[in-house]
This record gives sequence, C-alpha cells and structure tokens, in this order.
Amino acid sequence: MVSLTETVQNVLPDVLPEINGLLEIPEIDLIAVVIHGVTEEHLRRGPGFYAQSSHPEVGNVSIAAHRGGYGSWFRNINRLMCATVIRCVSSL
Repeated sequence: MVSLTETVQNVLPDVLPEINGLLEIPEIDLIAVVIHGVTEEHLRRGPGFYAQSSHPEVGNVSIAAHRGGYGSWFRNINRLMCATVIRCVSSL
C-alpha cells in the first residue's frame, strides 16, 4: 500500500513555480498572488510561500508577508478571528 506522503511526493514537482497561487482572506478583503520564497526581495512583490512547508494543495502551509511596508499584505491580520476562512488556491 502506498502512503499519502509517497503519493504526494510522486505527484508534486521538485521545484515549485515562481507563482504558487492565490491567497484569499475575505474577512480582511485580501486577495494576493503568493510567490515562491520569503527573502526580502520576494516579500516586496507579495506574500511568499515557505519552501519548507507543505505544498499549498496538501494540508497546512506557511506564508510570510509584511504588516507594514512592501505592500503591507498582512496589515489587518490582527482582525482575524478563530475559524476565519483562508483560501490558498494553487496555480498548478
């Protein structure tokens, strides 16, 4: 029997595309393209996907963005409540 982890590893690419998808958080009116990478250069362009986290289509993911400066994508993140709907739709 093939495990879920093995299945995911066989399906997902080794190298993620520069644009990973779309992040939507309706509660704070956020719609943003998520790019691959979390360096200062990446975060100037938009929220960035941590390569070490799971792929956006499988389970939890880690996404970084600034609250002040560089687009301030997460400036209203403090308004989020438990059970807030957050969508990350993959571009793959």
